[in-house]
Amino acid sequence: MGRADEAARTLSPLLERKPAFEPARIWKAAHLDKGKKPPADIAARGPGWEEPYLLAHQAQADARWGDAVEAYARLLKWLLAHGDPYLGATLEATLARGSARFNAGKLDEAIEDFAAAATLEPKSLEPVLLLARTHYKKGNAEVAKRRLQDLYEATLLKEEAARAIATVHRDFKENDLALEWLSRLPETSTREAERTYSLVKLKQLDDARKSAARAIDLDPADYLAHHALGFLLLDEKKYEEAAAAFRKAIELNPENVDCYLSRGASLSRPKYQGGDAGGE
Repeated sequence: MGRADEAARTLSPLLERKPAFEPARIWKAAHLDKGKKPPADIAARGPGWEEPYLLAHQAQADARWGDAVEAYARLLKWLLAHGDPYLGATLEATLARGSARFNAGKLDEAIEDFAAAATLEPKSLEPVLLLARTHYKKGNAEVAKRRLQDLYEATLLKEEAARAIATVHRDFKENDLALEWLSRLPETSTREAERTYSLVKLKQLDDARKSAARAIDLDPADYLAHHALGFLLLDEKKYEEAAAAFRKAIELNPENVDCYLSRGASLSRPKYQGGDAGGE
Protein backbone atom coordinates (compact mmCIF):
# COMPACT_ATOMS: atom_id res chain seq x y z
CA MET A 1 0.00 0.00 0.00
CA GLY A 2 1.48 3.38 -0.92
CA ARG A 3 0.81 7.04 -1.54
CA ALA A 4 -1.00 6.33 -4.82
CA ASP A 5 -3.71 4.45 -2.91
CA GLU A 6 -4.02 7.29 -0.43
CA ALA A 7 -4.16 9.86 -3.23
CA ALA A 8 -6.87 7.88 -5.04
CA ARG A 9 -9.00 7.75 -1.90
CA THR A 10 -8.50 11.48 -1.37
CA LEU A 11 -9.46 12.39 -4.94
CA SER A 12 -12.44 10.05 -5.24
CA PRO A 13 -14.89 12.05 -3.06
CA LEU A 14 -13.86 15.28 -4.80
CA LEU A 15 -14.41 13.82 -8.27
CA GLU A 16 -17.74 12.35 -7.18
CA ARG A 17 -18.94 15.78 -6.07
CA LYS A 18 -17.28 17.72 -8.90
CA PRO A 19 -16.60 15.30 -11.77
CA ALA A 20 -15.64 18.16 -14.10
CA PHE A 21 -13.03 19.70 -11.75
CA GLU A 22 -10.15 19.89 -14.20
CA PRO A 23 -7.09 19.99 -11.89
CA ALA A 24 -8.16 16.81 -10.09
CA ARG A 25 -9.03 15.00 -13.34
CA ILE A 26 -5.73 15.92 -14.96
CA TRP A 27 -3.69 15.14 -11.84
CA LYS A 28 -5.35 11.71 -11.73
CA ALA A 29 -4.59 11.13 -15.42
CA ALA A 30 -0.94 12.05 -14.91
CA HIS A 31 -0.18 10.30 -11.61
CA LEU A 32 -2.70 7.53 -11.01
CA ASP A 33 -3.50 6.47 -14.57
CA LYS A 34 0.10 6.26 -15.81
CA GLY A 35 0.38 4.15 -18.94
CA LYS A 36 -3.24 4.84 -19.90
CA LYS A 37 -4.45 7.32 -22.47
CA PRO A 38 -5.68 10.55 -20.88
CA PRO A 39 -9.44 11.24 -21.03
CA ALA A 40 -10.44 12.01 -24.62
CA ASP A 41 -11.81 15.44 -23.78
CA ILE A 42 -8.47 16.43 -22.20
CA ALA A 43 -6.35 14.95 -24.99
CA ALA A 44 -8.43 16.69 -27.66
CA ARG A 45 -8.19 20.16 -26.15
CA GLY A 46 -6.74 22.95 -28.21
CA PRO A 47 -4.21 25.43 -26.84
CA GLY A 48 -4.97 26.11 -23.19
CA TRP A 49 -3.72 25.44 -19.71
CA GLU A 50 -4.85 21.80 -19.59
CA GLU A 51 -2.31 20.32 -21.99
CA PRO A 52 0.85 21.77 -20.38
CA TYR A 53 -0.63 20.99 -16.96
CA LEU A 54 -1.06 17.35 -17.94
CA LEU A 55 2.38 17.13 -19.59
CA ALA A 56 4.04 18.75 -16.57
CA HIS A 57 2.47 16.32 -14.14
CA GLN A 58 3.24 13.32 -16.34
CA ALA A 59 6.89 14.38 -16.54
CA GLN A 60 6.96 14.99 -12.80
CA ALA A 61 5.49 11.56 -12.09
CA ASP A 62 8.20 9.98 -14.27
CA ALA A 63 10.99 12.12 -12.73
CA ARG A 64 11.72 13.67 -16.15
CA TRP A 65 12.66 16.95 -14.56
CA GLY A 66 13.85 18.76 -17.68
CA ASP A 67 10.58 18.01 -19.46
CA ALA A 68 8.65 19.06 -16.37
CA VAL A 69 10.46 22.41 -16.28
CA GLU A 70 9.59 23.05 -19.94
CA ALA A 71 5.94 22.11 -19.47
CA TYR A 72 5.56 24.25 -16.36
CA ALA A 73 7.15 27.16 -18.27
CA ARG A 74 4.48 26.76 -20.96
CA LEU A 75 1.78 26.59 -18.30
CA LEU A 76 3.05 29.71 -16.55
CA LYS A 77 3.19 31.60 -19.85
CA TRP A 78 -0.46 30.74 -20.45
CA LEU A 79 -1.44 31.73 -16.90
CA LEU A 80 0.36 35.06 -17.24
CA ALA A 81 -1.61 35.82 -20.41
CA HIS A 82 -5.03 34.53 -19.33
CA GLY A 83 -5.13 34.43 -15.54
CA ASP A 84 -5.75 31.58 -13.11
CA PRO A 85 -8.41 29.05 -14.21
CA TYR A 86 -8.74 28.06 -10.55
CA LEU A 87 -7.66 29.69 -7.31
CA GLY A 88 -3.92 29.50 -6.70
CA ALA A 89 -2.98 28.09 -10.11
CA THR A 90 -0.04 30.47 -10.65
CA LEU A 91 1.34 29.90 -7.17
CA GLU A 92 1.03 26.14 -7.56
CA ALA A 93 2.74 26.13 -10.97
CA THR A 94 5.54 28.41 -9.77
CA LEU A 95 6.29 26.16 -6.81
CA ALA A 96 6.08 23.07 -9.01
CA ARG A 97 8.51 24.49 -11.57
CA GLY A 98 10.85 25.43 -8.72
CA SER A 99 10.73 21.89 -7.41
CA ALA A 100 11.40 20.48 -10.89
CA ARG A 101 14.34 22.84 -11.29
CA PHE A 102 15.63 21.81 -7.85
CA ASN A 103 15.48 18.14 -8.83
CA ALA A 104 17.13 18.92 -12.16
CA GLY A 105 20.02 20.55 -10.30
CA LYS A 106 19.15 24.06 -11.54
CA LEU A 107 19.37 25.58 -8.09
CA ASP A 108 19.71 29.25 -9.03
CA GLU A 109 16.59 29.02 -11.18
CA ALA A 110 14.77 27.15 -8.40
CA ILE A 111 15.61 30.00 -6.04
CA GLU A 112 14.04 32.45 -8.49
CA ASP A 113 10.81 30.45 -8.55
CA PHE A 114 10.58 29.98 -4.79
CA ALA A 115 11.31 33.67 -4.19
CA ALA A 116 8.59 34.58 -6.72
CA ALA A 117 6.15 32.24 -4.97
CA ALA A 118 6.97 33.83 -1.61
CA THR A 119 6.09 37.21 -3.13
CA LEU A 120 2.84 35.84 -4.58
CA GLU A 121 1.74 34.45 -1.21
CA PRO A 122 3.73 36.09 1.60
CA LYS A 123 1.72 34.38 4.35
CA SER A 124 2.49 30.87 3.07
CA LEU A 125 5.22 28.85 4.79
CA GLU A 126 5.98 26.51 1.89
CA PRO A 127 7.78 28.89 -0.52
CA VAL A 128 10.27 30.03 2.11
CA LEU A 129 10.83 26.50 3.41
CA LEU A 130 11.64 25.40 -0.15
CA LEU A 131 13.80 28.46 -0.67
CA ALA A 132 15.78 27.63 2.48
CA ARG A 133 16.23 24.02 1.38
CA THR A 134 17.64 25.23 -1.92
CA HIS A 135 20.09 27.57 -0.22
CA TYR A 136 21.18 24.69 2.01
CA LYS A 137 21.61 22.50 -1.07
CA LYS A 138 23.79 25.21 -2.66
CA GLY A 139 25.96 25.37 0.46
CA ASN A 140 24.56 28.71 1.61
CA ALA A 141 23.68 27.54 5.13
CA GLU A 142 23.76 31.00 6.69
CA VAL A 143 21.37 32.37 4.07
CA ALA A 144 19.03 29.42 4.70
CA LYS A 145 19.09 29.98 8.46
CA ARG A 146 18.40 33.69 8.07
CA ARG A 147 15.45 33.08 5.75
CA LEU A 148 13.96 30.57 8.19
CA GLN A 149 14.39 32.92 11.13
CA ASP A 150 12.72 35.72 9.17
CA LEU A 151 9.87 33.38 8.27
CA TYR A 152 9.28 32.49 11.92
CA GLU A 153 9.28 36.10 13.01
CA ALA A 154 6.80 37.08 10.30
CA THR A 155 4.29 34.24 10.58
CA LEU A 156 1.37 33.86 12.96
CA LEU A 157 1.66 30.07 12.60
CA LYS A 158 4.43 29.77 15.16
CA GLU A 159 4.08 26.09 16.08
CA GLU A 160 3.64 24.87 12.51
CA ALA A 161 6.60 27.00 11.40
CA ALA A 162 8.87 25.87 14.23
CA ARG A 163 8.28 22.20 13.50
CA ALA A 164 8.78 22.67 9.74
CA ILE A 165 11.94 24.70 10.32
CA ALA A 166 13.30 22.00 12.64
CA THR A 167 12.71 19.42 9.91
CA VAL A 168 14.62 21.47 7.34
CA HIS A 169 17.59 21.82 9.68
CA ARG A 170 17.55 18.10 10.51
CA ASP A 171 17.39 17.13 6.86
CA PHE A 172 20.61 19.06 6.31
CA LYS A 173 22.31 17.53 9.37
CA GLU A 174 21.95 20.59 11.59
CA ASN A 175 20.55 18.51 14.43
CA ASP A 176 21.52 20.88 17.23
CA LEU A 177 19.53 23.60 15.48
CA ALA A 178 16.63 21.20 14.95
CA LEU A 179 16.50 20.52 18.70
CA GLU A 180 16.61 24.24 19.41
CA TRP A 181 13.59 24.84 17.20
CA LEU A 182 11.71 21.88 18.63
CA SER A 183 12.20 23.33 22.11
CA ARG A 184 9.83 26.14 21.07
CA LEU A 185 6.96 23.66 20.79
CA PRO A 186 4.74 22.46 23.62
CA GLU A 187 5.49 18.98 24.91
CA THR A 188 3.60 16.49 22.76
CA SER A 189 4.18 13.00 21.48
CA THR A 190 5.07 14.40 18.07
CA ARG A 191 7.64 16.81 19.49
CA GLU A 192 9.34 14.06 21.50
CA ALA A 193 9.38 11.76 18.48
CA GLU A 194 10.98 14.49 16.37
CA ARG A 195 13.53 15.10 19.15
CA THR A 196 14.38 11.40 19.13
CA TYR A 197 15.46 11.50 15.48
CA SER A 198 17.89 14.37 16.05
CA LEU A 199 19.22 12.97 19.32
CA VAL A 200 20.00 9.67 17.60
CA LYS A 201 21.83 11.51 14.83
CA LEU A 202 23.86 13.34 17.49
CA LYS A 203 24.56 10.01 19.24
CA GLN A 204 22.97 11.33 22.43
CA LEU A 205 21.38 7.96 22.96
CA ASP A 206 20.43 8.27 26.63
CA ASP A 207 18.41 11.39 25.87
CA ALA A 208 17.02 9.72 22.74
CA ARG A 209 15.73 6.81 24.83
CA LYS A 210 14.04 9.23 27.22
CA SER A 211 12.40 11.15 24.37
CA ALA A 212 11.22 7.97 22.63
CA ALA A 213 9.72 6.63 25.86
CA ARG A 214 8.11 9.98 26.63
CA ALA A 215 6.58 10.15 23.15
CA ILE A 216 4.85 6.82 23.64
CA ASP A 217 3.77 7.73 27.18
CA LEU A 218 2.17 10.94 25.91
CA ASP A 219 0.27 9.20 23.11
CA PRO A 220 0.55 5.43 22.65
CA ALA A 221 -1.57 5.72 19.49
CA ASP A 222 0.85 8.10 17.73
CA TYR A 223 2.50 6.12 14.94
CA LEU A 224 5.40 8.59 14.83
CA ALA A 225 6.31 7.79 18.43
CA HIS A 226 6.71 4.10 17.57
CA HIS A 227 8.57 4.93 14.36
CA ALA A 228 11.00 7.10 16.33
CA LEU A 229 11.53 4.26 18.80
CA GLY A 230 12.24 1.93 15.89
CA PHE A 231 14.71 4.46 14.49
CA LEU A 232 16.56 4.48 17.82
CA LEU A 233 16.55 0.68 18.11
CA LEU A 234 17.81 0.33 14.55
CA ASP A 235 20.72 2.63 15.38
CA GLU A 236 21.45 0.46 18.42
CA LYS A 237 21.44 -2.62 16.17
CA LYS A 238 18.50 -4.09 18.05
CA TYR A 239 16.96 -5.23 14.81
CA GLU A 240 14.23 -7.52 16.14
CA GLU A 241 12.95 -4.86 18.54
CA ALA A 242 13.18 -2.23 15.80
CA ALA A 243 11.11 -4.39 13.44
CA ALA A 244 8.46 -4.77 16.14
CA ALA A 245 8.34 -1.00 16.72
CA PHE A 246 7.97 -0.33 12.99
CA ARG A 247 5.26 -2.98 12.76
CA LYS A 248 3.35 -1.16 15.49
CA ALA A 249 3.77 2.11 13.57
CA ILE A 250 2.32 0.39 10.47
CA GLU A 251 -0.65 -0.87 12.47
CA LEU A 252 -1.36 2.68 13.65
CA ASN A 253 -0.83 4.30 10.25
CA PRO A 254 -0.97 1.77 7.41
CA GLU A 255 -0.89 4.56 4.80
CA ASN A 256 2.61 5.77 5.70
CA VAL A 257 5.20 4.45 3.25
CA ASP A 258 8.16 5.35 5.47
CA CYS A 259 6.99 2.86 8.10
CA TYR A 260 7.15 0.00 5.58
CA LEU A 261 10.55 1.10 4.29
CA SER A 262 11.92 1.36 7.83
CA ARG A 263 10.63 -2.07 8.77
CA GLY A 264 12.16 -3.44 5.59
CA ALA A 265 15.49 -1.92 6.60
CA SER A 266 15.34 -3.64 9.98
CA LEU A 267 14.38 -6.99 8.46
CA SER A 268 17.23 -6.82 5.94
CA ARG A 269 19.87 -6.73 8.67
CA PRO A 270 22.10 -9.78 9.31
CA LYS A 271 19.84 -11.31 11.98
CA TYR A 272 17.10 -11.80 9.40
CA GLN A 273 19.11 -12.68 6.34
CA GLY A 274 18.32 -16.25 5.43
CA GLY A 275 15.64 -16.40 8.13
CA ASP A 276 11.89 -16.13 8.18
CA ALA A 277 11.25 -12.42 8.09
CA GLY A 278 7.56 -12.97 7.55
CA GLY A 279 7.10 -14.47 10.96
CA GLU A 280 7.89 -11.22 12.81
